This record gives sequence, structure tokens and C-alpha cells, in this order.
Amino acid sequence: MATLASISQAFSGKASGTYAYRVRAGNDAGWGGYSVAASVAVIQPPAAPSLSGPASSVDGTAALSWTPVAMAVNYVLEESMDGAVWLAIQNDGSTQAYRTGLGFATYAYRVQACNAAGCSGYSNTASVVSNPPPVTPAITSSVQYVWLVRGARKIRCEASWTPIAGAASYEFQAYGGRTEYAGPLTSIKAEGSAYCATSHIIRACNASGCSAWSDPPREQPVVDLGDLTNPW
Repeated sequence: MATLASISQAFSGKASGTYAYRVRAGNDAGWGGYSVAASVAVIQPPAAPSLSGPASSVDGTAALSWTPVAMAVNYVLEESMDGAVWLAIQNDGSTQAYRTGLGFATYAYRVQACNAAGCSGYSNTASVVSNPPPVTPAITSSVQYVWLVRGARKIRCEASWTPIAGAASYEFQAYGGRTEYAGPLTSIKAEGSAYCATSHIIRACNASGCSAWSDPPREQPVVDLGDLTNPW
């Protein structure tokens, strides 16, 4: 309540809410009756929510949630991959989000609460390290070389495949199930019958699992180097 000589009064710093005001006039003889009440709705931008999410993901998904905030109408969720630019990925009234298809990267998230008066500051940042099984590599080369050394037939086979982000190792099999190589390399070669199957398949693996097997190459070309003492 305020007692004033003027016929107007300004107020500031009011929190969000609906305020009712009434006035009456007075003099030395006393006070008159109150006026009709006037209601004023004050809307301030909401407070920032608190965001939570998993620290890591092994399947490329992440469930995020944040606290509901009084006077919020909608929430804007933003995402940044490996420190890149922030992008808005959800803008609605819900207080959760479910992310799918996350690749091998670190994803950061933040959220704002908004209403007609504006948006809050950003929430805390939640980071999710995504390490799903890698995608399937492709065999780029599979070649068999043959040559003669003093009449004896020699063989050397080589193979290579595409490097895959997030892969810790590769499994290289002769088509049919015989593992010929397992390790971090993306190209292999050996003299003798190693790596000399008619066709091969390859998959990439990490701690979360392995990709599907690749298609085999159509064939393993044979390159005849002729009669050489040492072609290499």
C-alpha cells in the first residue's frame, strides 16, 4: 500500500504474476471508498532449466531431460558436435528429448526456457560421448601376384580397405568364415598363401561392437610378374 498526493504511480521489478490494484481518495475528513480493482499480468522471462543426460552412448542414442520452469511456454534445445556451432534441434513445450543416429563424436547440449517476454539464460551443458559400433568398411583392393624364381612359383597377396571413424580394429575373413587378419591395419600383404582366398569380407569393430560384414569383391585378380628373382 502506498499513500500519495499524485494521481499516478509506477512500479518496477515485479516478479511474474497477476497483480490487482485499487485506489481511494482521502482528505482531513477521512477516506472514500475503493475504486474498482484493476488487474495487471506481469510476465518475466523464465529462469534457466537444469539439464541432465548420459555421459556416454554405445548405440548412438541419448535420452535428455530438464527441469520444468514456472511461466515457461516452450523450451529450445541446442546441440553442438565436437565443439562446432550450436544448432537448435527441438523447440516445443516438452521437457525431454530422445536423440538417435549419433555418430562417433562428442555431443554437447544446452536448453533455454522461453515465454512471451523472452528466454532464460542457458542451462548447464550436458556432454555425451557417442561411441557406437562403426559403419561397414569396403574392400578397395585384393590382388594376387605370382612369379617364378629359378622355376619355383612364388605367390604374394595384398588387400586394403577403407578406414572407418571410430574403428579400433578390423576383421578380415576369407568368404566362408576363415579369419585371415584381425587388427588395426587397413592394408595387409604377405608372401605365401595368406590373404589369397578367392574373395574376402571385412568388418570394423570397437568396444561397442562390430559393423556388418562387407560385400566380397567380385574377384581377386592374379597378376603374373613372370620370371623374376625379386619383384619387390
